Amino acid sequence: MLTRIFNWWHSYSRSTRKRWYIGIVYGLLASAFIFSIYNAFFAVHPTCSDGVKNGAELDVDCGGICSQLCLFQRVQKIRILEKAAIPTKPDYYDLYTVIQNPNPTSGIEDLRYTFEVFDGTGASVVKRSGRTFLLPNAEKYIVEPAVKLEEPPAQVNITFQPISWRDLTNYIQPEVFARNKEIHSTPSLQQSGMEVTGLINNKSDIDFQDIVITVIVREKFSDEVVAVNRTDMQTLRASEERLRAILESSNDGILAVDPSGKHIFVNKRFAELWRIPPSMVETGDDDAMLRFVQEQLVDPDAFLATVKRLYGTADTADDIILFMDGRCFERHSVPIMDGGSVVGRLWSFHDITARRRAEAALSLQSAALNAAANAVGFAITEVALTG
Repeated sequence: MLTRIFNWWHSYSRSTRKRWYIGIVYGLLASAFIFSIYNAFFAVHPTCSDGVKNGAELDVDCGGICSQLCLFQRVQKIRILEKAAIPTKPDYYDLYTVIQNPNPTSGIEDLRYTFEVFDGTGASVVKRSGRTFLLPNAEKYIVEPAVKLEEPPAQVNITFQPISWRDLTNYIQPEVFARNKEIHSTPSLQQSGMEVTGLINNKSDIDFQDIVITVIVREKFSDEVVAVNRTDMQTLRASEERLRAILESSNDGILAVDPSGKHIFVNKRFAELWRIPPSMVETGDDDAMLRFVQEQLVDPDAFLATVKRLYGTADTADDIILFMDGRCFERHSVPIMDGGSVVGRLWSFHDITARRRAEAALSLQSAALNAAANAVGFAITEVALTG
């Protein structure tokens, strides 16, 4: 093969071969000139210092040929410390996880996550997605409440969408605290229900919007999580302290008021039980809400007298409220304390209409059976209804 090429090349005259040599040299020189012009005026070079992602940089002034590693190359992964499903009422569960950011100066402004629940066969039965943030060196609780499942879950997983880390070296931790946290148990609540109250205090110099308050209740000795929930606060101004009912029973209407009787928290169940239009709740007109409530009652004066008597006191109270349409509620009220002072009051309402009707029906049935039994010489003992 080389012999053929050699013979082909020498088949040309010396002058022709000379012209070929000259053409090749000029071609190389022209290529070098064009490349230098492109490299000088058109090529994008990684500068590693101009504040722009260019050349082979993996991010702004980092990665590739730059000696500085990019943030996503330096950070440690999010750690998942806990994840589980907590039963609340038949066929419903609250999902929760505890995650940790081990990085002291890096955080995530928009963390998108997905809970996924699997059954005993390993099949995925439900997914719940959401978004939050994660500060440097912080632990975070994420809760997805009221997830309907037809059978107890076998496994709960949480995954994250691709994460964009941010350098938060100069980030100032907001001074927002929850204090005076108390758990209230009431006769009207179901076994899995409870009420948690607390004072949310913003000692920062800035206002916060759309605050998500997450509550985790643990058993005192085993540290086992027994209840989780979350609620939202729209605004918390600088240097402001707000009373908040931060965990609400899933079956009860919850109302929290300040010392003057102005409502500061109303859960959805409260509005549903009292059939209050959402527009009325949103306006915050307490007088209109009170009039709307009283118009439904058999004895509105007694209802109002109890409310006025309890405001400003540390007393607790339980009573029964009767409606003109035949409904019946249990009402329970406790004060919310701060350092020995009353700073508000928490009311819970539980619909016992069905139970009262069942008790009445059972009482009539028992009386009829006793009457029949007396006719033949024996008696039916008392039957107690529980639930």
